[in-house]
Amino acid sequence: MADIHISESLSRFCGNDTSQAPWIDGDFTPCFHESVLDAGIPVACASISIITFLVTLIIHNKGSSRHTRSGYSPLLSQPTTEDDEYDYLSPRTGLEVTSNTSLSKNAVFVLACLYPLSLSVAWTVLRSGEDKGTYLFIAPLLATAAWTYITILALLRISQGRYPTRSLTSHLMTFLILNIPVALFRMRTTILQETSTLGLALIAGYVVDNLLLVLILLSYKTAPPALLQAPIVNEGERYPCPEQYASWIERALFTWGDPMIRLGFRRPLTAAEVWDFCLSDYISVVARKFHASVAASRKKHSFLVQLIINFRHRLSDQLAWAILWCSLSFVGPLGLERILHFIKNKDTIPVGWGYFYVACTFVGLLMSTIAYSQMLWRGCRMGMQIRALVLGEMYSKVLRRKDKAGQAMKRPSSSSSSSSSSSSSSSSGGGEAIAAAEETRGDGSRYESEKKEEETFTNGAVNNMISIDTNEIAQSSHCSHEIVILVLQIILTVIFLFRILGQSALAGIIVMACLIPLNTRIARYATKIQNDLIAATDKRVEQ
Repeated sequence: MADIHISESLSRFCGNDTSQAPWIDGDFTPCFHESVLDAGIPVACASISIITFLVTLIIHNKGSSRHTRSGYSPLLSQPTTEDDEYDYLSPRTGLEVTSNTSLSKNAVFVLACLYPLSLSVAWTVLRSGEDKGTYLFIAPLLATAAWTYITILALLRISQGRYPTRSLTSHLMTFLILNIPVALFRMRTTILQETSTLGLALIAGYVVDNLLLVLILLSYKTAPPALLQAPIVNEGERYPCPEQYASWIERALFTWGDPMIRLGFRRPLTAAEVWDFCLSDYISVVARKFHASVAASRKKHSFLVQLIINFRHRLSDQLAWAILWCSLSFVGPLGLERILHFIKNKDTIPVGWGYFYVACTFVGLLMSTIAYSQMLWRGCRMGMQIRALVLGEMYSKVLRRKDKAGQAMKRPSSSSSSSSSSSSSSSSGGGEAIAAAEETRGDGSRYESEKKEEETFTNGAVNNMISIDTNEIAQSSHCSHEIVILVLQIILTVIFLFRILGQSALAGIIVMACLIPLNTRIARYATKIQNDLIAATDKRVEQ
């Protein structure tokens, strides 16, 4: 009964579209196309955007509470001087950041948002006489409501001027990117149905309009500075790094560094012309974020685990780019295989598929290059911050170590105290003798533990930690994504080999499996040589 009721509801909603399946004769049905693709997806995106804004507003108003606990305590958990606090709170530049967003770009952006809205309104007016219970009347209304919301977001984005909210751009970008495949599929349907020239022109303009909106959003800057245009007035000031103000396209292609490269190509750079660090890259900022992360943890963790917790967002960001690069790295071979298949069967395959394969291969390789560059950039940046943080903690620990002279003077005093306690035990009571003996044993055990620590952390070992081990930690954080990527690459390679070669791919898999013990043995031998080299360096520093 329930199935019959659902079928009757769908038939009543779809009206004259009596087909039950959404895909018939190589295309979606008109009911599915208009109710789901043209209206359902935009309304769903707009609803999610509104819910996200409301949840964010509630969270910000409510505030977040922090939990404290006793665990790993950083050596420098608070600013020691007023200068340190100033370095943490303010970037080291006195330059005013100005916006160069042109009025013409904003005008084009508004007009591009009004075009799909006007199409939806015209669509609603033309369908105003249809049955109000069918998709012919409901779908235009939903599409108009969704594009009205998007137009309002676009106007809010422009009205914010110099410092726009990043969330507005993210919501607009997500909506438009998801709408591009829908627009392309709608144009495909228009071509297959051989509609009028006016209809084809309108849908082609709709596709171009979506692409134009995405490009304009990608080219927007949050607050771009005037780089290398005005001289620095105050001593000690430097130009701000343009990365933190760059647009999405400039961040993806690293074109924000072109002014510095061009200037360095023309003449040698001076210290005043070198851009300042981003505020998030200062060691004072990194250290205080790490200390806050330690203080907010509920459980006690080791230093390595605390580093992972503190940099978990950067690690996940790097891993996401690595997975995207690993997945797109197979686009080239797969696209070449499909192009060769098209050439071999070009008499039976439409020409449009050939253009589609070539375009997808180009876009896939371009995105693979961008993903690889972003993965390396984020890894290098995280490694630099981790290395600076580890060096700061190590220097703080080294400066608090007791000198060897004090350790050498400790043992004689301990022996003299033991002799005096033994002499006094003959004249004193048994209880005092037992207490003196326990105190002597406690001093001796402390001395032994401190002596063992001194033998372990010699000057040479500390020097190697500062010069070698910190670099190893930075390199390991830089390449941490390979733990997941190597496994994913092996799985995808095996899948594609079986797809192309069939069972013949087993030969290559067997060879790779046989080489695993040899590679493991070579890696262990290289690690042993490196440890021996580090031990020899320790002895040389001690001498």
